[in-house]
Amino acid sequence: MPTFFKKDRGYTLVELLVAVGILWIVLGGIYTLFIGGEDIWDIGDRQIEAQRSARVAMLRIAQELRECYEVTALSEYSLTLRGIQVSGEVLAPDTSTNPLRTFGPSAHSPWIQEAAPTIYRAGTPRPSSDYSVDYADGKVTFNDDVTDEVTADYTHDETLTISLSNGSLIRTTSTTSTVLAEYITNESASTSVFVGDKALPDTRLITTILIVDRDPTKRPAAYTLENKCRLRKK
Repeated sequence: MPTFFKKDRGYTLVELLVAVGILWIVLGGIYTLFIGGEDIWDIGDRQIEAQRSARVAMLRIAQELRECYEVTALSEYSLTLRGIQVSGEVLAPDTSTNPLRTFGPSAHSPWIQEAAPTIYRAGTPRPSSDYSVDYADGKVTFNDDVTDEVTADYTHDETLTISLSNGSLIRTTSTTSTVLAEYITNESASTSVFVGDKALPDTRLITTILIVDRDPTKRPAAYTLENKCRLRKK
């Protein structure tokens, strides 16, 4: 009777080496795909975080532009504002003078004399004829005794500068320096961060552009934010 199956035999050394080689290539490919996918995910995640920080910075710049008293300097990569608006600050009685008439000093002084504050008693705005203002110390003295809570909306006479330096957007005042956002690549892209519609002091509309790129050598591509802010008229 004919035999259709050969007798079982073991694998030769050559066959084992070929099998191990194929397995190594397959595992190497899987590992490469895994590491590459992880790198892409990590790069994308870091880019998203950089974009989020830039959006928060853009909102803050727009708010301070709308609320500032004036823009005193404007260049491609730097913006200087004068006057920071403060709202609803509670003024405590000044016990060194008359605690029923004089309130303050405020937390942020001096106040800008060209911008009249709004003073409230028990949440109700009072006419300027009811009080006098010490702008240097941020104090308010009423013509009569006051037992209500006194609050003030005013403009703090402070200068702040927002500038781009080595990819970091920095907010600087006389006392603090804060990084608002990083990985801003406007300089390498030869794109201005700040653009005014006219020369100072006639500028009324300022455009802010932020180009965000966590790693210019890799994807995803750079992300661009743009905001147009109209300044308040004095």
